[in-house]
Amino acid sequence: MNEKIDGLLGLGRGQGLSFPLQTMTQIGSVFSHCLADKKKLSTVDFGRDVIIPGNTLFTPLIDDDSNYRVELAGISVGEKLVSGSYGGGKVIVDSGTTFTTLVESVYKRVWKAFETASPGLKLVNDPMSEYLEHCFTFLGDKKTPGMVLHLPGAGVALSPENCLVSGEKQGTWCFAFKRVDDGSLSIIGNTQLQGIRVVYDLARSRVGFAQNAC
Repeated sequence: MNEKIDGLLGLGRGQGLSFPLQTMTQIGSVFSHCLADKKKLSTVDFGRDVIIPGNTLFTPLIDDDSNYRVELAGISVGEKLVSGSYGGGKVIVDSGTTFTTLVESVYKRVWKAFETASPGLKLVNDPMSEYLEHCFTFLGDKKTPGMVLHLPGAGVALSPENCLVSGEKQGTWCFAFKRVDDGSLSIIGNTQLQGIRVVYDLARSRVGFAQNAC
């Protein structure tokens, strides 16, 4: 195999290009992935032999012809729960989107809670600011709050690596979430899914998340 050749594998719910749907009758309706950063290999498993970790927490999938749509009820930032309108069912799980996007009214409150709970955080300009709105350094130790995505039946805990990416300047970090206009589609992206085993059970119309199962 030529290692310089990249491919694109359709994992969505659309009938035409979905590999899982095309192969469901042959190998089963469950697949999973564990995404890694650039320093490690990501894995994707298909078929009846997919092992579902015992700590997997499942949330129902909402009817959608092409996307893995779920309900996001809120996000905890440290001890603060940021509730509000996340677009109702307009939240999808998409490993092809780099950063999680949140509607503007929610993003502002999530960022404010993160900033308040991060002592010594100082906003700075960084080339990454072109893509991510808030980049910063820390005056002292790097301390950030834990974050949890609250889905019906599943709380997805995010590590610091799921919430921050390094900027281009040394010692600079950027908040790995993006804002979109209110009414737009919110997306749980692959930075927030890294290090988490994500299990798609198409027959039972559910998606699960398992911590420390990669």
